[in-house]
Amino acid sequence: MGKDSHNEMEKSMLSPEARQKFDELVALLATERYGPNGPPIDTTFAEMELFGHQAGRMLGRSLDEHLAEQHSDEHFQEASCPTCGPCGESDAGENKKTRPLQTLDGKIPLTEPALHCPTCDRDFFPQRIALAIDGGLYSPQVLTKAIVASAHVSSYRIGSKLLDELAGISISSRHLNNLTAKIGVELAEDRLLDISLPPFLGYSHRDSLMVTGLGFGGKVT
Repeated sequence: MGKDSHNEMEKSMLSPEARQKFDELVALLATERYGPNGPPIDTTFAEMELFGHQAGRMLGRSLDEHLAEQHSDEHFQEASCPTCGPCGESDAGENKKTRPLQTLDGKIPLTEPALHCPTCDRDFFPQRIALAIDGGLYSPQVLTKAIVASAHVSSYRIGSKLLDELAGISISSRHLNNLTAKIGVELAEDRLLDISLPPFLGYSHRDSLMVTGLGFGGKVT
């Protein structure tokens, strides 16, 4: 896909009104960083590029958090228990739990509705099923990059360094080892049992692993 096609796709994402607001935001951020006259003469492009990247990540995190909260408030005031079926009896507005989630643009606080099933006498998190995420620390896109990085290098230490340097994602080599081992077990179990587990049990993990077509045995940490 050429540059013009990418530009057209980006333009089509926003209405004319939203595009105008976006342009105003860009101008505001540029002024905030460099003043009304723009960058000084000795400013390098690398400095401008880094600021643009940091601003984009900040916007990405804010959007992720905002959209996830909207999604939660609109759809998950009540839901069926994934174990026994009856609706959880809970005031979702007063029973939310927040956990950190590593996204492509950095960590965000993900606030999830926690509904309570009186039959099972336990809390459950219905939004995770719809979002195709589990209760872990990483978003599906981050897991995909972690798996690809691990699959194409000789050690988890190198994979961890690549993730940090190229994607700004910090996962220790030991944790990367544990993640890929867990995903490999899930994939092996699926093939053995010939079943398809629901998304919140590792959908993103296994799909990413199948995309690479690689296993993780014999790798050093």
